[in-house]
Amino acid sequence: MKSSRRAPAPRPPANADIWVMAGQSNMEGCGYRREALKPDRRVWCFDLQNRWGIAKDPMHDLINSTAPVDWNYRKAGAPPEIKAKGDKAIRKYWVDMNANVGAGLGIAFGAAYAQATKRPVGLVAAAHGGTSLEDWNPNRLDQGWESFYGAMMARIQLAGGNLKGILWYQGESDASPELSTTYAARFTQWVKAVRRDTGIPNLPVITVQLGVVTDFNGSVEGWNAMRQIQLDLPRKLANTAVTSAIDLQINDTIHIDAPGLARLGRRMARLALGLVTKKKALADGPRVVKAVAHLNDRNFGETDLTITGVTGAWQPARGIHGFSVLDAAGKPHPTIGVTTAFRHPRKPNSIVVRTNLLPKRGDQIAYGQGLFPICNAVDEADMPLPAFRIKI
Repeated sequence: MKSSRRAPAPRPPANADIWVMAGQSNMEGCGYRREALKPDRRVWCFDLQNRWGIAKDPMHDLINSTAPVDWNYRKAGAPPEIKAKGDKAIRKYWVDMNANVGAGLGIAFGAAYAQATKRPVGLVAAAHGGTSLEDWNPNRLDQGWESFYGAMMARIQLAGGNLKGILWYQGESDASPELSTTYAARFTQWVKAVRRDTGIPNLPVITVQLGVVTDFNGSVEGWNAMRQIQLDLPRKLANTAVTSAIDLQINDTIHIDAPGLARLGRRMARLALGLVTKKKALADGPRVVKAVAHLNDRNFGETDLTITGVTGAWQPARGIHGFSVLDAAGKPHPTIGVTTAFRHPRKPNSIVVRTNLLPKRGDQIAYGQGLFPICNAVDEADMPLPAFRIKI
């Protein structure tokens, strides 16, 4: 006689570390599905239907989310001619739009983290493309599933387990001169609210510095400002870390491709391990701390960059792209330009930027400026040189 009892719903092992995936579309995952990583049995996902299972892409099935906020946002984002045809047409529009994409960074993050810790990983899907930081306002917690913040907190509670931190990739929707000026203060308050509402005062938060974009309605200044704000966050807010997407390829106008997202996931795992294990060298990643300019033996300017947090030597050894020179006001320098950049011949964790003329005191060396810079500097752990500006 067969038992009428249902098998218990699958759950990750009790020793799994839980990480929340939140933010915009690059956290949601918009890489081509044909390039998605295969599932890894050490990596689980609590999906948007509030079910645990072995993680597989796409993890963010927004159109079938049980949270009303996901459907309402999708409905509002459909073109007017589609809205006029009703909910069925809206659903079909989004299903067709995302039929071939959905690969994300989660599996790569989880696999790298699990390999290092020897513990399984549970990922809580909570991201939604196109959202601004205001859309994640903690003051809407009491709206529950009708708000992004409320839905995220509800999912954390339902998922249970050992919450270890937040993976956050967001900022594209706030990269305007007006919104970027207040972003640091607003995001700091957001992190404090998450820590308060989870009851974990030092909950780690891993963020991503914006990558490249080819179709953007805002300003270059706002995009550059947002990158700098994101880079500065760990100096101002304890137990946070940031890596960059500045060198990663996109598969449309703004979304990182699947191989790039896999690299980004492993980068975030490295930072997460640094925060969880209190290993500062892992949690920091590469940071430029000093720029000293001098003339070389052919009277060209050379600026030596002192960089901390580097693993091994910079790659490539020569032909490092993405540098520029700014004047004291932060504008492109009218007479000084970069001719080449290369790994320092005696200090493999440093970079030399060569220019046609010698930069003066107060001028700035910059990297990864503009909407679509071509950048390629990574260390031997594939941790990138982030976009930055530094005065000489």
